[in-house]
Amino acid sequence: MKKVPETNQYFVSNASDLVANIQYTKNIDMDEEGYLKLSSPFPKLTSEADIANFSIFIDAINIGISTTDDSSYKFVTSDNIYDIDLDDLSVTLDAAAPLGNDTARFVGWKGGDWYLNTDNDIYSLQSYAGTVWDIENTDAVDYQEVFVNKNTLCAVQGSSNVQQFLTTDMNGTTPPSSNSGVTLVIPNNFTITGMAYSNYRMGIATLNEARGQAFFFTWDGTTAEAGQGIPVSAPIIIDVVAYQNSWAILTSKGQLMRFNGGGFDVLANLPPYYFNANWILGRGSRDHGRIMSVDGDVIYINFGTLMDSSEDDSGILQGFFSGIWCYDDNIKSLYHRHGLSNSKLSREVVTFASNIGTSTAHQLLTGDKVLASDNIIYYAIYLTANTFSLATSYDLAVAGTASTFVSTNTLIWIKREDWSQLTAHATNFGACIKFDGGGNLLTEGVLPFFAGLGLATKAMAYNNTTCIMAPKFDNLGTVCYYKMKAAELEDNYRAIIVKHAKLVDGDRIVIKYKIKDNYKPIAIGEAADTSGDIFITWVNSTSFTTTINLTNVAVGDEVEFFSGAGGGSTAHVVSTTNNAGTWTVVVDEAIRGGASGNKSTCVFDSFKKLETITKDNQNETCQFNAPLGKVSKWIQVKLELRGRGIKVEELIVDNVVHKPLIS
Repeated sequence: MKKVPETNQYFVSNASDLVANIQYTKNIDMDEEGYLKLSSPFPKLTSEADIANFSIFIDAINIGISTTDDSSYKFVTSDNIYDIDLDDLSVTLDAAAPLGNDTARFVGWKGGDWYLNTDNDIYSLQSYAGTVWDIENTDAVDYQEVFVNKNTLCAVQGSSNVQQFLTTDMNGTTPPSSNSGVTLVIPNNFTITGMAYSNYRMGIATLNEARGQAFFFTWDGTTAEAGQGIPVSAPIIIDVVAYQNSWAILTSKGQLMRFNGGGFDVLANLPPYYFNANWILGRGSRDHGRIMSVDGDVIYINFGTLMDSSEDDSGILQGFFSGIWCYDDNIKSLYHRHGLSNSKLSREVVTFASNIGTSTAHQLLTGDKVLASDNIIYYAIYLTANTFSLATSYDLAVAGTASTFVSTNTLIWIKREDWSQLTAHATNFGACIKFDGGGNLLTEGVLPFFAGLGLATKAMAYNNTTCIMAPKFDNLGTVCYYKMKAAELEDNYRAIIVKHAKLVDGDRIVIKYKIKDNYKPIAIGEAADTSGDIFITWVNSTSFTTTINLTNVAVGDEVEFFSGAGGGSTAHVVSTTNNAGTWTVVVDEAIRGGASGNKSTCVFDSFKKLETITKDNQNETCQFNAPLGKVSKWIQVKLELRGRGIKVEELIVDNVVHKPLIS
């Protein structure tokens, strides 16, 4: 018998399928020690497809934390500033705000006022009640970034000087032309990419313009020279945050490291660090938002994963997914927690007549969750592309039994065309913001959490997109366990047992396994190219075509859709047909977004589907036994979680020796 985890603690490798106890995760929350939990989805709040000049998401502030309004936010993008109200999901331009730029950031200082740098000006906005943006400081040279806390305001002037401002410099009236505090000057072959204040010092991240090692500088604010300058074995420090009375940095080699006073300790590494792969990180990578956010001992990081090269030159690296990753010091692991989706979070006033609601292109399928303004969850009954009914339970929806509904109601749902875009632009970093207060109907008391990336559309174009965590809706996630070796030469793997929390309406746990690698995973990418041989084209929701050779792909093999239509979904092969070099693949379930002509990237692997656990076939003790009876030198198990808040406690593989060392 093999049990995972053996010590009640999970550990993610990201490097190997033979170490730790989990190879990788997708959309999994590991906050509750000893459990693997399906994370909340991140549907699209808005994008440049919705608002033409809504560009890279840089930062956000909650402007109503200390008032009765806890759902009003200001978003800064690389072009403009917007007011967003989560109660009605409205997005309006703040016409009085200064134009943004690619390194502008909101930060708080002196009683909660908010500051923004743009070109050669620093602006402030009075917290909560403020509507007027005041110029606080101006200079002949552009400011690249502003850092503020209750004691300190610093701004990067040009690319390599850090100006320190005192209270007298930031009075909201006539702006002085220079700062009265000490200015730090760093060598001119370095460009500053971020700052963070910790333990009475400023930590300064850089990019090496000469393509050598980037340096991390520390500064106490009293001299024109840094106190320390430490190389980081990578040309770019992408971001820096205050962490555990020190700093944590993320480098362009994919290393997350903590400053120890004289150097860096590696906390964890992203997959590109271990493989023959090159994560795209050029000079444009400096133009990003606040991609790292800290909550106690947890670090959240948001980034895209489009690869410049990989082992098969597809640009797709299995287990390396775009979105929000989480480093948890309690389990010493860096794992994928939230994928961002191009599916729109929609709020509409729907008119019902005879229990039939009308909404053009609603994109609801039977069983989808719909949130009403009275905080009740309903389940959709699909009627036509523009009409639907609602049921009070999942079972009633499947049975087609509609509930009696008022003539009009405000409803919120996800217009689902994907689950998460697993490959997004690497150079298009967006912000990752977790707030200390706020909450509303959508977030259900959970702290609001925003993130943005350049996500792929169904046509394989890219949109700068900002997403919000929506805990009341379903998601799809994966846990891929390590390869469990036979005790001797070969084992008989008799069954796979999953211990889980009770499943409810619509929840599913799909058990998959692999006992041999028939071929290296076949990746069909990459999303940034428009050539016909590097994406698949959908025929309908259950079939697609490609010009990539699929001779080795067998019936029952898994296909995972990385970006474009159906991103984040998986299915299994029913058949493959080759017609003069064009392969047609039929899969065993309909994929959201898989309409005729839509595009996707994907990966084929030899995982087979064994069983699906639902609320109808779970037993009273929630210990599901899936008979297998396969002989091999190893087995690898993958669990796919579909629903809301599903929890897995333990995986057990029932095995006995089939072929001993000495027969």
